[in-house]
Amino acid sequence: MKGISEKVQAAGEKLRKVLQERDPSTAIAILIAQLDPDALGSALAMQYLCAEYGQHALIYYGGAIGNDHNVHIFKVYNLHPDVRPVSQMSANIRDIILVDSGRLKDGRLPTIANMNPLAVIDHHRGSDIDPRETVVLIEDVGACATLITEMIKHLLGKEVKEIGGYVWGTLAIGIYTDTKELTSASDRDRKAFDYLIGRIGMPEFIRLLSYKRSLQFLENFSRALNHRKTVNTFMFAPLGKLGGEERGEDLPLVADFLVRTEGITLVLVWALVADNVVRISARSAPEAPFDLNELLREKFGQNAGAKIAPDGHGEGGARITLQLDEWLQNKANEAYLLQMVENKIEQLFI
Repeated sequence: MKGISEKVQAAGEKLRKVLQERDPSTAIAILIAQLDPDALGSALAMQYLCAEYGQHALIYYGGAIGNDHNVHIFKVYNLHPDVRPVSQMSANIRDIILVDSGRLKDGRLPTIANMNPLAVIDHHRGSDIDPRETVVLIEDVGACATLITEMIKHLLGKEVKEIGGYVWGTLAIGIYTDTKELTSASDRDRKAFDYLIGRIGMPEFIRLLSYKRSLQFLENFSRALNHRKTVNTFMFAPLGKLGGEERGEDLPLVADFLVRTEGITLVLVWALVADNVVRISARSAPEAPFDLNELLREKFGQNAGAKIAPDGHGEGGARITLQLDEWLQNKANEAYLLQMVENKIEQLFI
């Protein structure tokens, strides 16, 4: 189709063949490593595409629903019955599709390492999946939802049905949020976004944008501002111990805000999201003299990574499981543990 990249067209044809030839007697799991509007819209659209070719697909996510915008979208479209935590995935499922993530060895989805990936659709570099055995589509655009919108247009063309606002709506809000309100969008992202707005209308899109901030988020944001430390052009913002994975989704939102600070090229926002798990969100400015993906992998290993947006800014993070002895696991030593983590992160980058 005119205007669709050759990579998207080739991946779409390969995926069509895989889905048409697959035995539909068992379900496919569409997996989201980290839930956000882009990943959610991509998963819902992929579920629709699977159904078009006679396949039943279920959606599962790692971590938690988390931030306030995710919660709002789930409420607007009543998605709780259809999008479930990966802990609820049946042990009988073997075939999976990854969206907005390209790695089987992913600490956020520890149960999938030995599963069979049918397809990977992502806009982050660094997949560990062999493209000779799997449909792999990874392109440098602002949002995964852009790639899947293009794929649906290529595969179905004028046959695209009115599939319900929830698919088009989540794709549109996914592109909008992942490209920072289109400020870092490529031409392809904008074209896909315009197509989707034409499907749902601006009033529906505004409804998806109109969500309330929780007091917990505001408290976490305040903590980041009050405890931030700046060294040269690097900013470190510890949030301490959070109340679990749910509030861990606040970290990237705080990082997005702080990286726009004048004179800052790197922001690291981190917190303990469990007794021995550190989650880190990282952002780099377009003028940063380093590749954020390479930097995070160097410092934190394979459970870290980043994407580079079309405008040159970087978005990524890391997840670290601490090996603690019995003494450090004692809650009376929590303050000491937090200080130790803070010192270690700063030492790695200063």
